Amino acid sequence: LLGWFTEDGVQVADADGNFVASVEGYTDDQGRWQRADGATLYANWKLHTYTITFDKNDALATGEMQPMTVSYGQSTTLTPNAFFKQGYYFAGWATQADGEVVYDDEEQVSNLTDVQDGNVTLYAVWTPSNQTRYTVNIYSMDTTGAYGSPVPDVRTDGLSDTNLRISFVQNGDVVTGVIINDKTYDYAGMTIDLAMSGLDGETIEININADGSTVVNLYFARNQYELSITKPLEGVTSVKVDGVEYTTPIMMYYQQEFDIEVSVLDGYAWGSWTVLGVAPTGFDTTLQNQTVQMGLGSVELSITVNVKEYTLTIFANGGTYAGQETYEISHNFGSVYTLLAPVRAGYRL
Repeated sequence: LLGWFTEDGVQVADADGNFVASVEGYTDDQGRWQRADGATLYANWKLHTYTITFDKNDALATGEMQPMTVSYGQSTTLTPNAFFKQGYYFAGWATQADGEVVYDDEEQVSNLTDVQDGNVTLYAVWTPSNQTRYTVNIYSMDTTGAYGSPVPDVRTDGLSDTNLRISFVQNGDVVTGVIINDKTYDYAGMTIDLAMSGLDGETIEININADGSTVVNLYFARNQYELSITKPLEGVTSVKVDGVEYTTPIMMYYQQEFDIEVSVLDGYAWGSWTVLGVAPTGFDTTLQNQTVQMGLGSVELSITVNVKEYTLTIFANGGTYAGQETYEISHNFGSVYTLLAPVRAGYRL
């Protein structure tokens, strides 16, 4: 209420009912009523104004928003949200710091308070993003037993400031890989290196930082398998693996490349290989010498060679040998053959 006025807009009394002095035809210079006849006074009203203040409601949130001055009885659109909190969505405005969303962004509002010069504070409500970034670094041991640079798997399925569950894949009693947020990290010929990865094989949970800085390092050791070679008692003079004479079984990393060289004794011919176990990748049982890669398991390679066969032709030269003038016999290299006595009438050998 601003006061009391005549129909002509002249103020006669203030909002508290005190007459205004020296109003012609109404009051004297002492503010006393002088009018002898009746009068109609009209209340004069002015709309209250109040302030809407915006609070980011989190020390980690950034941005600034200016207060709004609003008149009671009038509808107004809330200023678009200008606050930002990394890893969170802006859900709307609450009327208490720990309250639920009452007003949406840019909602039409009115009459938030009827107190003149009052203040209404609206608090930002933040919802964790379910697309928060985190990184899983994959370190794979090479065929020399060393770890190189990681291959990053950048994930965007994290829920900010909640726990990321890490569980494990097992093959019997052996932990071979891990599961992170329903994605499996498990590779053929590799086994998770728990110590290097900072894990112990028990399910754990780690926080997903809202700023996307969470990193999980996974180290996968390359499995080793046994290579053994069996050679025959005769016919093979040398078996070399990567240029070194083979003597005892060798442990090889999965996918490790190696050369096999076999030397065959004169009088013998190369036969083939027999494979017991998992054949090396690229292995050909018919090839004497070859370069291959260790497969997904131990293997025993056995060598077969064949004794060369020769034909011995005996010409009796006018006589007979075993009843024939020309006699042929197949003869293995290294075997002993005793000649028979030839016969020729009237002659001696």
